[in-house]
Amino acid sequence: MGAGFIEHAGYRGLRRFPALDGVRAISVVLVFTAHPAYQHVWPLLHGPSGVTIFFVLSGFLINTLMLRERDAHPEGVSLSAFYLQRVFRIYPLFFAVFLLYCVLIVGLGLQPERRDAFVENIPYFVLFFPEHSVFFNHGVLVPFDMAWSIGIEEKFYLVWPLLGFVLLRARGRSQAVALGVVALTCTVAGYLGGGWGVSLESYTPIALGALCATLLHHRRSYDRLAVVGRPPVLLLACITLVVLQFGAEEILPQGWLYPVFDLVVALTLVGLVTTTSTRVGWLGSRPMVYVAGLSYALYLLHNFGLNAAEAVLPAAWGFPGSLLSTAVGLTLAFVAAHVAHVCFEDPLRRFGVGLAARRRSARARQAAEPDRTTEPRGA
Repeated sequence: MGAGFIEHAGYRGLRRFPALDGVRAISVVLVFTAHPAYQHVWPLLHGPSGVTIFFVLSGFLINTLMLRERDAHPEGVSLSAFYLQRVFRIYPLFFAVFLLYCVLIVGLGLQPERRDAFVENIPYFVLFFPEHSVFFNHGVLVPFDMAWSIGIEEKFYLVWPLLGFVLLRARGRSQAVALGVVALTCTVAGYLGGGWGVSLESYTPIALGALCATLLHHRRSYDRLAVVGRPPVLLLACITLVVLQFGAEEILPQGWLYPVFDLVVALTLVGLVTTTSTRVGWLGSRPMVYVAGLSYALYLLHNFGLNAAEAVLPAAWGFPGSLLSTAVGLTLAFVAAHVAHVCFEDPLRRFGVGLAARRRSARARQAAEPDRTTEPRGA
């Protein structure tokens, strides 16, 4: 053990980061608070920043997995296996929920005032460019527009494995420089504004999360960065994060504190995965793990729960009605997410994991076989 943070070998030996389940759970609940129609107190929580937190988390986890796969297999990262897993992890539920929106809005005529905007964006949803409905739609609200973040995330994971593990060959310094340049460039683009500027700005937290993964993977940079895991430093990072989250509206995209918030989230995450403190154990508790497991389904389905609750509970009830409708909506969303996760999302995810594992095994066997083309011919 180090002075409040685990040694590099111990970190590299971790198969899971329990505290990050809690981070994932908190981020998806924050996003939920951004969408009640009866707003009242909810805007004060700055719920959209939950997506930012998740972006940092996602960038860290995905890049860590790829770095460790590279080290564990002489043949390197299997891109085909990686993409297989992403496809079965993301696409089935995405398109299932999209089809549900099509049935409800186009087929059954729900929300007729938003039908035209939805129909105009159908090609972008089908082509997996859902961020068009938010950043390039002139401020018009579009059903299923919360899927924008999935489009951002998947484009990063389409490009980064090729850049970081093929072109740069997973070299630590090259990866760190590339990710730093991506984060800086996207931050500058955000200040320029416009649809493309805001869209590109969203890649900053993912790049920062991936950068943290690269820095922690290598001993020299780990020893410098892991000091954030010391309890006093981690406490300061957590306090700063909470103050920014609930005290500054500028942490949202296009706000001048957005890149600062991204950096604070990244440093807090570093502290959580390197600390020896037991005070963060609650983040890995069973309720947090459960919510984290449902996070993707909950993210895609939570608006159905809110809409159902708000259709029954009138806005005239004021703040008590807002609390009640949000609580009922959250409950309905959890029920729907649980069913979708158990019956549809998780079986397909596990199927994808199995396909990817077989692909990696076949690749390893192929790499282990001698190259017969170089064997001398018999006399």
